[in-house]
Amino acid sequence: MSDSVSATGGPKRRATGKRKTGAGKKTTSASRTARKAAPGMARTASEAADQAATLPLGSKIWRGLAMVAFALIGYFGLLAILVLAGMQFVVLLINDGPNDELRRFMMRIAAYEKEIFDYLAFKREDMPFPFAEFPDGE
Repeated sequence: MSDSVSATGGPKRRATGKRKTGAGKKTTSASRTARKAAPGMARTASEAADQAATLPLGSKIWRGLAMVAFALIGYFGLLAILVLAGMQFVVLLINDGPNDELRRFMMRIAAYEKEIFDYLAFKREDMPFPFAEFPDGE
């Protein structure tokens, strides 16, 4: 067998038809299934940032406006949680226990806040409520 040299000076390698997954990482069937489960959504935060970087200017402006709107909604949601926490404390003093309905409502707002923060941090590409279903919070 004769060794051939590539244009860069290193040994030429034959294509084997195998695809590398990068840096010695193996792709498991679970990760392939997870990737298939959400085809339109970015799989990682870095992929979401990469997708945002390749958007046309109109989409970037729309994303920026949506981020400002969701930041305001998130701010008021946080204020609502603080007010409801104060109300829950008053209920605790009166009834010797927290109100379960109020607790569940606060958990739903907190789950919504998490979706907003994930969108603002480019962890997710799909916009939260009202463009998606309101989270359950459980």
